[in-house]
Amino acid sequence: MADVKVVNLGCPKNLVDAEIIMGYINKYISENYDSLKENRQKIVIINTCAFLSSAISESFDTIKKYLNEKKAGFVDKVFVSGCLVQRLKDEIRLHVPQIDGLIGQDALPLVGKIIFEDEKSRVVENPRYLPSFNTPRIITSGYFSYLKIGEGCSRTCSFCTIPSIRGTFRKRTVDDILQEAKKLLESGVREIILVAQDLTLYGKELIQLFEKMRRLDDTYWLRTLYLHPDGISRNPDIIKSMKDNNFLPYFEVPIQHINERILKRMNRKGGKASILQALEIIEKYFDECAIRTEVIVGFPGEGEKEFKELCEFV
Repeated sequence: MADVKVVNLGCPKNLVDAEIIMGYINKYISENYDSLKENRQKIVIINTCAFLSSAISESFDTIKKYLNEKKAGFVDKVFVSGCLVQRLKDEIRLHVPQIDGLIGQDALPLVGKIIFEDEKSRVVENPRYLPSFNTPRIITSGYFSYLKIGEGCSRTCSFCTIPSIRGTFRKRTVDDILQEAKKLLESGVREIILVAQDLTLYGKELIQLFEKMRRLDDTYWLRTLYLHPDGISRNPDIIKSMKDNNFLPYFEVPIQHINERILKRMNRKGGKASILQALEIIEKYFDECAIRTEVIVGFPGEGEKEFKELCEFV
């Protein structure tokens, strides 16, 4: 039987995609076992990240590493999937033409045909793929698991490439998410981490989802990644609905900066006011909690004064 290795780079959302890739491969092999049982190929799929220049470098270095193994005869085929494919497909073909194919976001369900039947790679610029509860997936994280409730992003932060890579935000239905949550709990998962580029883009239905997630079982934990401060300030009931539920008192709230002028240059909706309000809302409902955040220093236009303001605020 063929030996397929999936190498994953990047964020938790990428990990979900890698697990889905493995699920689709397993499904394809099961359905085509007779024709594949004599297949002895060693295949590598590199699920890449391309959010930062350092991530792009790591992705290309990883691709070249496995192409060297292919040249040495240790690997038969090397495929590339993930954000690097969506962002820089032409550069991949130019700089590493030895790869055997590209797997775009919308092509995840076709991964078996692409790697085993040499079906033509498919990469579309505005992907619309969205997993569902019956999407095959192999969980690799043990007692906890990420559950992707949406894909893409409709915000227009000036520093972010996600909308151009992953497309605009689209969400799964509440019932579909609940079905997957049930499957995860039945498989032994005890902590479910809800992920999207920005959970608050889900809208007011997010509160309904939180309530229904709580009713599934009262013996597991829930965690959220990620909550835009403007989304919290516009809909404080999101935080209120997490109180006295299964939710851990842990909030991932990326502020990026606190200087009003720099936030405007970043096109961060809500500005400083929404950040302060979001933190006040969290403090109102959670006396003790952990807040994780991200900041950007050295943003074009930032001087010593703005940098010190950010440091003092943190």
